Amino acid sequence: MKVYFINTSEDLSNATAKIMLSIASAVKSKGGLYKIYSSKGRSRVGHAFLSRLTDREGTFSSRSTRALLRDIAKFSPDIVHLSNLHGHYLNYKLLFEGLRSIGVPVVWSVHDLWPVTGHCAVPFDCDLWKNGCQKCHHIDYYPRSWWANKSAQNFADKNMAFGLIRPTIVVASEYMKSSLASSFLSSCNCQVIPNGVDTETFHPVGKPKNDGKVKILGVARNWESGKNQKFFDSLAYARPDWEITLVGRVNHNKYRSIKALNYVYDSSELTRIYSSADVFVNPSEFESFGMVVFEAMACGVPVVVNDKTATKEFINDRVGRIVDFGNLEEAILAIKEAVKLNRKECAGYVSKHFSSADVAMRYFDLFCSVIEK
Repeated sequence: MKVYFINTSEDLSNATAKIMLSIASAVKSKGGLYKIYSSKGRSRVGHAFLSRLTDREGTFSSRSTRALLRDIAKFSPDIVHLSNLHGHYLNYKLLFEGLRSIGVPVVWSVHDLWPVTGHCAVPFDCDLWKNGCQKCHHIDYYPRSWWANKSAQNFADKNMAFGLIRPTIVVASEYMKSSLASSFLSSCNCQVIPNGVDTETFHPVGKPKNDGKVKILGVARNWESGKNQKFFDSLAYARPDWEITLVGRVNHNKYRSIKALNYVYDSSELTRIYSSADVFVNPSEFESFGMVVFEAMACGVPVVVNDKTATKEFINDRVGRIVDFGNLEEAILAIKEAVKLNRKECAGYVSKHFSSADVAMRYFDLFCSVIEK
């Protein structure tokens, strides 16, 4: 089997890259060959600038996309696996026209809703994308536009481009499958395969310091509005006796009980940070799966997650709690309960159900099935 992978990044600090690389490893272990294409520096900067200027993300990078298509044809894969197509590095129209001409089967792992909206990757409380995205209310959301609003045109162009081929779509949750069922991709074959965690990397390495303080951890690459940093501000105000650590770019920090760390790219260091927490809290308002939640659990940390996201599908009362983060008292009670949960059971739950090796083999089996058909 020969597989051509396309994704924004192949950096292990990127969740979608971790998934892609584990699948590539499975292909290799079965005697197959693979090749990876990801974004490149200088052309990506230019694409990002034009995207912000015009609100036309994914319609630039024509030269590099044509070069990519030539490379796909030369490699002659049995299957092309797509991940994130946004990220300022591809022209999706040219890509799908080229894939139709090449005639290779396509599996597309959809990790957010950018493919079916006129602008944003995460629409939160907006459902205009179900009816054409006539005028996006959130052009400041990623991929950000400075002033232009081309959401209706983007929506129509994506609908046309993505209809050129019939990819097999993979999502990580029933929540995402249900969302895509309300979109113009509803006619595609959609499979649910949860994301996998590298349990050889993420595993318990010690315990939290026993100093009488409840140690709460939150992790995000960037604590933008949808990640709900304001919850931690409210928590710090209500419980100054608790110790809160936020990993990632924090917008502000006015509370002594909040310790802010830059994003940690080293997996071993991140594992140590996970393991030192009593409870992992993820108040994010959108998750198609919630990789950081499962990495934390793999390190033996009980979790508290948002009842509005896909993550709740996978959490039971032996490993965590599901709450409405708009209710601070309820969230505080959930944290108190989660601290008492069995850490070994949390790690075992991820190892049993979400190991990256097992998930990668499910992808490999899907590839075989798609090629066969």
